[in-house]
Amino acid sequence: GNLVFHLALVGLLVAIATGQLLHYRGQAIVVEGRAFANTQSDYDSFEAGSAFRPSSLEPFALRLDSFESRFDPDTLQSRDFTARVTVTEPGADPVADTIKVNHPLEVGGEKVYLQGNGYAPQVTVRDASGEVAFAGAVPFLPQDTVYTSQGVIKVPDVTTGPQIGLQGVLLPTAQQLSDDIWRSVDPQPTEPLLALAVWTGDLGLDDGIPQNVYQLDESGLTQATGEDGRPLTLYVRPGETVDLPDGLGTLTFDALPRFVALDLRHDPSLAWVLTFAMLAFAGLAASLFAPRRRVWLRASPAPEGDEGPGS
Repeated sequence: GNLVFHLALVGLLVAIATGQLLHYRGQAIVVEGRAFANTQSDYDSFEAGSAFRPSSLEPFALRLDSFESRFDPDTLQSRDFTARVTVTEPGADPVADTIKVNHPLEVGGEKVYLQGNGYAPQVTVRDASGEVAFAGAVPFLPQDTVYTSQGVIKVPDVTTGPQIGLQGVLLPTAQQLSDDIWRSVDPQPTEPLLALAVWTGDLGLDDGIPQNVYQLDESGLTQATGEDGRPLTLYVRPGETVDLPDGLGTLTFDALPRFVALDLRHDPSLAWVLTFAMLAFAGLAASLFAPRRRVWLRASPAPEGDEGPGS
């Protein structure tokens, strides 16, 4: 038992060290109808051991077909989240599968966990000349249990006029408390409303300095104001189009798809870590609980005249 225990400890240390060298872990946000490819550039954040090589990533694609959420009608606490996905691997037919909380998907040697979810308003922004300057879904991050979500829409590619930044709040089920105060009363999108503050100027995207996609650098921007001099807020619902201030163009709230935050992990040493840990436990248990057999020997002088063989 002692030998097994100590040898298993050595194996456990070697397995853990190997895992730290070869492991990788990444996070990605995928919007309904879009796909994620298992390449390092497709991850939103990525970390790996020093011996990791990008070529070790197993090729596969994962498309989010739909996302379903269920909440308690009385307490609004979450009850179930289900991401329905289609997985495609090289040389194989697409396979439909699901990902749930604590029920990860195993594909390409990785485990794919469902870490979070939210809404990604799909908008179209046209500049002052009527050209489409931005079109797509933008994830807004939930801030509370009723999915009051915050996000930023950056529009740098305008054909004329200053760049546009939109900083907003999404209310899945909006309820108006006063002229300027709204709140969400339910996490399900029964009456969605998008409230946006408009900024113009230089977004700072051309400076070569990385930016947080969920934050707006206001240092080179000016906030649009109304006739009363107060900051202007645009309120828009799905299917509606509103005019941006100062003739900047228009914004259309096209749809409200869901998004999921996925956590993908790969560690080739996990099976060995489990094996050596169980061996160490078994060896320790054997050394502690196995009864010892004791044998007592008494030495006494030989009787006189009995000097043993060959005497």
